[in-house]
Amino acid sequence: YHTLTALFKSVQPSPVVSLDVFRSRVWVWRKKKKLTESILQDCLYLDKKAYMEKYRTRKTWLQIDGREIEAKAHFKKIAKVEKSIVSYPVFSGRLRRLQKDGISLTAEISRQAATADKKE
Repeated sequence: YHTLTALFKSVQPSPVVSLDVFRSRVWVWRKKKKLTESILQDCLYLDKKAYMEKYRTRKTWLQIDGREIEAKAHFKKIAKVEKSIVSYPVFSGRLRRLQKDGISLTAEISRQAATADKKE
């Protein structure tokens, strides 16, 4: 198809979203350079709820010093001031494990989780 509008108007069955929503979804995937036939189908035929459940970014929330904090944002904040830092998956895994074990998380514990050598 020459344009997204032409594709949108020619598909059968008719899309469940508006042309603007379809264009917006496709634009995001083009920007990421990950647009596939399957994703194109989802852009056309998944309603808002189903699309969000499938594609939205998942966030991990932690209680640190008694406050609810989004883990990735907290990790990025630590990374700005610390030199030696582990990867985000290692960091979030450590904190989730500590929290699961009933340990109250603090700023210092989260800093250690981000900077401790993997062997520690």
